[in-house]
Amino acid sequence: MMKADMNKLLQRRRAGFRKETFPYWSYVLRSGFPGFVIMLLVVCSIVYAGFLKGMPSTFPVLWVCLALLLPVLQVSPVRTYMAAADSVYLLPLEWKMDEYIRSCLLRSAVIQWVQISVVWGVLFPMYSRSADLPEHSFYYIWVVLLAVKSVNLLGSWAEVNIAEPLSRKLYQGVRLICNAAALYVLLAYTGPQALLFIVLVWAVYMAGLRFFRRYKLHWSELINREQRHRGAYFRFFSWFTDVSELPVRLSRRRWLEGWTGRIPFEPRNTFYYLYTKTITRTELSSIVIRITLIGAVGLLLFRGPWAQAGFTAAALWLAGVQLSALDQHHRFVFWTHIYPLQPEYKTGAMAKTVLRAHTASAGVLLLTVLFTSQSLPSLCFCVILCIGFPLLYNKRLIRKWSAEDYFER
Repeated sequence: MMKADMNKLLQRRRAGFRKETFPYWSYVLRSGFPGFVIMLLVVCSIVYAGFLKGMPSTFPVLWVCLALLLPVLQVSPVRTYMAAADSVYLLPLEWKMDEYIRSCLLRSAVIQWVQISVVWGVLFPMYSRSADLPEHSFYYIWVVLLAVKSVNLLGSWAEVNIAEPLSRKLYQGVRLICNAAALYVLLAYTGPQALLFIVLVWAVYMAGLRFFRRYKLHWSELINREQRHRGAYFRFFSWFTDVSELPVRLSRRRWLEGWTGRIPFEPRNTFYYLYTKTITRTELSSIVIRITLIGAVGLLLFRGPWAQAGFTAAALWLAGVQLSALDQHHRFVFWTHIYPLQPEYKTGAMAKTVLRAHTASAGVLLLTVLFTSQSLPSLCFCVILCIGFPLLYNKRLIRKWSAEDYFER
């Protein structure tokens, strides 16, 4: 009976979290972000396929595989859906929560098996083309990776329940070393000796956990980790709309203040001043700056015509998607609805603010293209894209925001 009750409790909590986040997913879908992700995957697939065809023999395949697989193995969280009140109301039932924890472990394992499988599936074509590495089959390494990932999940769960924070961090470091050693041996060596080495490394690691004092359930640590996990979701949603679960973070960026200092003090500029301050003092500007810098770095590293066009288009698209979320700021603030100003001022101010920020991002990308492009057709395409895309995207936003009932939905 108690086992069934614990399973129902976990199901209710999962359903409650889905219900809580469901409204935010609608903003994500309407922003065009899924379309950008699909486009980015297509561009990356084209770039990766071209790289595989001309991959140099000296390319450090082993180290790239290690760099990409190691974080996926090391980061092995267990989602428990713990709440702050559990340390009072569920603590007396701690000894009956084995089924609850097993369900959490199994669900986390399935998700992380899929993650490691996708990463290995992407890396295997590159690994199989390397002349310096042994000819392992895809399935051999895949099965070993799944096993190592399972041990990591169990180890991560044991680390969470270690009583002393210093011991917990120490053992996380030990697990990182074990992962690096096991991965290196798995990818670089063949034979039963390599497999035996991996088994011994993880057997020693698991045996070492017995020397540290552990709780059955470290309630405070589990609750803190669940709050951080929820916070990651809501920070993602905050890219697209205001999130009531998060405090509004304001940052004074002096180097951007000149943008607002030159705005004429007139009624028609009231909303323009408000939204300009919003962009310069919230995370919106940080996100757009990071997207622009990532796009510029991509243009510097990949100078092929397809890659340059793809990185320029992807960076412009994602910057536009993020800037389009400006309409969600102040949307439900009482004072913005009683200003004695004409409603069209608001739409025009948002469009003007977005256009200027988008144009600034496009300008950085255009300068990068001018210095790195090695193909005249690609250069011309990127120039047209950097000039035309912000204008066309801004017209699309104006049409959307000018709808009669848009701000009443």
